[in-house]
Amino acid sequence: MTEKGAKAIFLDLDGTLADSMDVMRWVYVDFMAGHGIPVSGGGSKREFYKLAGRTSEDILAVIRERHGISDSLEEMAAAYHDLVDQRYQDYAKLMPGGRELLQAAARFGVFCCVVTSARTSVAQGFLERQGLSEYVQGIVSADDIRRGKPDPEPFALALKLSGQPAKLALAVEDAPNGAISATGAGIATWIMAPKGHDDFPRIPGVQGFITSLEQLIPYLDTSY
Repeated sequence: MTEKGAKAIFLDLDGTLADSMDVMRWVYVDFMAGHGIPVSGGGSKREFYKLAGRTSEDILAVIRERHGISDSLEEMAAAYHDLVDQRYQDYAKLMPGGRELLQAAARFGVFCCVVTSARTSVAQGFLERQGLSEYVQGIVSADDIRRGKPDPEPFALALKLSGQPAKLALAVEDAPNGAISATGAGIATWIMAPKGHDDFPRIPGVQGFITSLEQLIPYLDTSY
């Protein structure tokens, strides 16, 4: 793994590049309420954050089994994605330092890829709305993989797209599932934690915690 001189940077979306966890929590609680599951039950914060980072299909499968929901996964996914589409683009904001980091990566010729458990349309819509599309060379989403985070597959695919070895890449995540995925692919990983990290588990390969994405600019390769 490398600590400096990264030629590729991979960023998670929700809670990392996008300040969207409150939005996704809102979607989650309303979705659960629509199935008669109160916040004090399945909609609890603990359950939400434990599932964070996984694909919506994985999350919905867990919810369906755990709470005995009779709807099919296809019906659940349609309802869940409708809620996301209604709220994400209007309420999700850019995390501190996000624009500065992406602009620096572009200036230095560092390959930038969003690696997300969301759908491609959500990631693309966010990047376009924030005026960031020109700085991002790739997106790996739930649409592109068979096994989502915490499996290493999403970040292994990002490495393939970048053409760089893991030792020259840097990943940024906010959730344990994402960090396990990135470090499992052999990538040095930083955790975006603007609200603190006291409850974050110890994961080998995690380099540290940041409160603003621009803190990672010194770790990019500048030889371009």
